[in-house]
Amino acid sequence: MEAERRKLNDALSMACKAGKVALGFDASRLLIKKGKVSLLLISAALSSRTKKQITKTAGDLQVKCKEINIDLTDFGKITGKCTGIVAIADPSFARKIDVLAL
Repeated sequence: MEAERRKLNDALSMACKAGKVALGFDASRLLIKKGKVSLLLISAALSSRTKKQITKTAGDLQVKCKEINIDLTDFGKITGKCTGIVAIADPSFARKIDVLAL
């Protein structure tokens, strides 16, 4: 379990360093509306209202959403920004992260 979490963290970190992610609600929503998001990761610690708003936007444009059990501070350690929403724009990273995300 710990090795899988480390692989997920590494893949997210690489995607961030490659500039293939949008962090936060507004940036993710904008990228979704542009049709550039392959996978949307949502923290389980996010408020229900925010989850509802972002999943509706993603659902309207048929973007895959995945809720994962990572809190906001852990997302912050991985991505460099304390946020509960991460939009993956690269299809290759999205496939890898989708497989690794629990």
